[in-house]
Amino acid sequence: MNGAAGNAMASLELFSGPTSWEDYEACTLGADGVDLEGQCGIKQISHLTSDFGELKRKLHQTAFPRRSTLTSVALGIAEQEIKYGRAGAAPVVVVVTDGEPISVMQTVDAAHKLQSVAKVIWVAIGGEAPVEMIEHVAQLPKHEHIIHVGSFYELREAEAFNTLINEVVTKVCPQAGSPCVLEPTSCECSLHKDAGFCSTYEAGACSELCPNWRPAPQCSTDWNGLNFCNDWCNTPNMWGCGVATLSSRDDRNPSGNDYKCDCGGCNGCPATPYVPPQVSPFDG
Repeated sequence: MNGAAGNAMASLELFSGPTSWEDYEACTLGADGVDLEGQCGIKQISHLTSDFGELKRKLHQTAFPRRSTLTSVALGIAEQEIKYGRAGAAPVVVVVTDGEPISVMQTVDAAHKLQSVAKVIWVAIGGEAPVEMIEHVAQLPKHEHIIHVGSFYELREAEAFNTLINEVVTKVCPQAGSPCVLEPTSCECSLHKDAGFCSTYEAGACSELCPNWRPAPQCSTDWNGLNFCNDWCNTPNMWGCGVATLSSRDDRNPSGNDYKCDCGGCNGCPATPYVPPQVSPFDG
């Protein structure tokens, strides 16, 4: 997040809500001259930019607003922001919330509209977060679009904070670790760029068109109901990083065959390094 290289872009919006019903009506009914920050409690910290260092600096200067929660309008503003993104890009919106929205109905409507043009990751923090609404409105499969955090206090610990970041990255970019270069640029999973390869964007995810460069397929987030990538990889008493196997003799394996997968890029595991094929001097 310190550099400004690459074609990925991000914007940042801080939202709380109004302090009076008069302001609430002005914010939700589209009144002329409404003060988005002063009346609605919504601040556009940065529009879409590739300068992540500047984005981080602005974030560190922002104070927690401690007001109501006008989630519906915040989602609508995020939808509008997407229109200024790069042509062909696959937008992803990460919504971090710790409070019930003022209007659940309007928030659900706004969420459906946003999710029609973007992948939305919901991060529900604390006991006051609208978990029931999020479970209802989230895209499928739900476990790939919802993250639960016990409290903001937990995130003061570096391990918990890093775990959250890793989970967000995994859900935003499930093909993390691919050596593919993005061509066309509609695919957003640009963690690695090897000019000899490419990938395309299909049905909300990166579809790799590379040779079989992994030692095994990347661990699934939904294999017979098991989320190996996020719940098993790099998890104490489960799996570490690298290649792992669920034995055919394990009661949790209904396939009758060993399930073998690569944890590279999952749950904080480093991306599996790409090793180019060795070319024999006698070939060709």
